Amino acid sequence: MSDCNDGGNGPCGDFDFGNDCAFTLDASELKLFDCIATELNNAGGTPIEFFHLEVCEGTRDPLYDEPIQRVFRGPYIFKAHVTQPESQPQATEQGFKNEWTGEIWMARADLEKVGAPAPFEGDVVRIWGDQPYFDEDAVSFESIPNKGFYFDVTKVDPDGHLFTTSSFVGFKLITKRRTEFTPERRILPP
Repeated sequence: MSDCNDGGNGPCGDFDFGNDCAFTLDASELKLFDCIATELNNAGGTPIEFFHLEVCEGTRDPLYDEPIQRVFRGPYIFKAHVTQPESQPQATEQGFKNEWTGEIWMARADLEKVGAPAPFEGDVVRIWGDQPYFDEDAVSFESIPNKGFYFDVTKVDPDGHLFTTSSFVGFKLITKRRTEFTPERRILPP
C-alpha cells in the first residue's frame, strides 16, 4: 500500500489519511476544506479590516439601557470574498439618502489565524481601503483617498457546511452602509 502523506510538503500542510488512504465525505476532512476556503480567498479575495464589537465591555446608560461608549477590537486584517454592494438611492421630503447592501464571505480558518472572534451583528468591516478613487456619495461627499468603505454587519450565518454535518468552513455576512448613519462614526475617534 502506498503512503498518501506528503510529509507536510504540500500547499496545505500534512494530512494524515491513515494506512488505507480513504477519503470520506464527512467532517473528518475539515482541515482540507479549510485549506480550500482560505486559498480561494488568498488568491482572489479582497483585503478587509474587521472590527469586532465587544458588547460586554462597553458602557451603557443605566436608565435607557443604550450604549454610551462602544468598545471595538481590531482591526483584524485578512482577505475575504466581497460582492459589489448594491446601491439603493432614496429621495424623500427630508432629502437624498443612499443605502448600499453587500455580502462578504470570510473563511473561518482566516479568522482563527489572525485571532479574531466570530463575527456578529453590530460588527463593522472596512473594504477597499487602498483605492484612490471611489464613489464620493458613499462617504458623505468627502473625497479622502485611501479611506475605503465602512459597512455595518446586519446578519451573520455560518456557511459552507460539510455535507450534512454541523461543521462549516466560513461565515456569510450581510452588510449595509447608510449615508445618514455611517459606520465609521462608531469606530473612528471624533
